[in-house]
Amino acid sequence: MGLSGGRRARDSEDGDEGQGQNRQVIIARIDFNKCEICDGCDAAGSCAAGTVVRIDHDEPAAIDQALCHGCGDCVLACPHGAISIMEV
Repeated sequence: MGLSGGRRARDSEDGDEGQGQNRQVIIARIDFNKCEICDGCDAAGSCAAGTVVRIDHDEPAAIDQALCHGCGDCVLACPHGAISIMEV
């Protein structure tokens, strides 16, 4: 299971996933320097896909890239601003 960044392809011209030639990848990233390792991780609770996971209770959360849809719900839920969505 690949952790730390979620990926989603998106057509850069019309926004429809996987339909165009110029595809960009959406990546969710956790800034481990900002993650406060909260007991009740709000970002994990906000993700309907179960993408934000805690492997070890003493370590920062991680993003299971195989499950991430790049919706950004975790970004809004993290009170420390530790998660961001990037297009590459």
